[in-house]
Amino acid sequence: HAVAAGVLGSGSVGLRWFGADRRLYRATGNDVADTVMFGLIGMHLSRVEVDAEKLEEIKPFDLATYLNVPIQVSVPISSEMDGIYVERPGPLAPLVEDMAA
Repeated sequence: HAVAAGVLGSGSVGLRWFGADRRLYRATGNDVADTVMFGLIGMHLSRVEVDAEKLEEIKPFDLATYLNVPIQVSVPISSEMDGIYVERPGPLAPLVEDMAA
């Protein structure tokens, strides 16, 4: 877990991620360190080059996929239309976007 904490432990993004630990745990069942380790393993298995240049280019959707962090929530369009939903940014979307920026 030390490597994962080091990845997110520097700068304001790291502080926001550590502050979101409860929300992250509720959404995924994992803490920040496990989430980052899961993401790094996923990137390795997908043969993603994990270097500074590639990490600068990563898109929020791709990062969320590797980290297994939900960035969208399904919201009913109206109470009168059962079963019709629209996707909206979820509470963890800003954290993933900050990380990908």
